[in-house]
Amino acid sequence: MNAFGLRTSTVSRGASGLYGLSNAGLDAPWPKVVALKARVTEALASVASVDALAAQLFAALGDRSIASDEALPHTGIPLISERQLSAAFIRTPDERYGTRCSTVVITERSLRQSITHVFERSFRSSSAVALLRSASIADWPPCVGAGGRVEEVDGPLSPASHALPGQPD
Repeated sequence: MNAFGLRTSTVSRGASGLYGLSNAGLDAPWPKVVALKARVTEALASVASVDALAAQLFAALGDRSIASDEALPHTGIPLISERQLSAAFIRTPDERYGTRCSTVVITERSLRQSITHVFERSFRSSSAVALLRSASIADWPPCVGAGGRVEEVDGPLSPASHALPGQPD
């Protein structure tokens, strides 16, 4: 896994595993990062299909639970704002600020081929889903061959022909 340091503008190679990313550093223990990592772990252990996994991950990203004041990070913004920003899905009461897009990227391996599925939900300021998109990319991410060179991949980007998981057709 490669990680880009938001604060330091550096790239480093990390160990394999599950990481969380927020507006802080990689894997910062913010309440929503900790909660989302737990829900990803649960989903990975309990689902049998890409669509079921995407549905569970979208449910996690749609969580509006507010963290307790004791669990909030101290970033220097007012406490009321810290509370509003602690949810995975953010929507301020005046609807002027909040989550505008949720994206789920799932890569599955089948024999020697990787297929990456990208699902995206865009939202209006009212929280209503405005746009649902999905695409699948064959043979991506590319494999690293001998000598650290990336093998050429001709994986076409193809829009999925079905509704996003958890949405009606």
